[in-house]
Amino acid sequence: NGSYHRDESNDKITVSAIGGGILQAGTTVKVEAIVYAWNDGSEDTADFYYTANVNHQDNPNWTFMTSIVPSRGGLNTLSHQYTLPNSAIQAVRVNFRWRGSRGGSAGGSCSGMRYDDVDDLVFTVAPAPVENFLAASPVESDPVPTIAPQKLSCVSLSKSKERCNAASTCRWKNGRRKGCYSKGIKFK
Repeated sequence: NGSYHRDESNDKITVSAIGGGILQAGTTVKVEAIVYAWNDGSEDTADFYYTANVNHQDNPNWTFMTSIVPSRGGLNTLSHQYTLPNSAIQAVRVNFRWRGSRGGSAGGSCSGMRYDDVDDLVFTVAPAPVENFLAASPVESDPVPTIAPQKLSCVSLSKSKERCNAASTCRWKNGRRKGCYSKGIKFK
């Protein structure tokens, strides 16, 4: 819903085996997302998910891995490692979002807000060698990190009337004091 390289965007997602080689069940891989962060990046977050049941009839069951806040505005390369489960067709998802919470109000893997961008990458995985089969299942992911809630300064949105109006705690004021202000501020 935004503009390319002006608002949040997923530019590229890759999955590669650590140390090279093929993507094989039981091996550790790196998921890398190249994202474009708005402003200074501090209000954006990339949520990483994976699924081993791409062929599921209704919807894949996405498993949350981690959330990463970009270090700056503009292009950032964000990555996370995990162990591939034993499934022939798998996928990773990066939900790159402005503010909000992981999964949005529905609590799923897709926040669906105005400036968010969600992309998936589907890939094939070779089976684990017989001697490693037991080691490849079940998958253990890194512990889920705790991310402090993002604090929003409405004044920081004064350059963008659209962003101000999209923020639930802010409102835009025209006229002599034109800018973005907290909804609680009253003007004479």
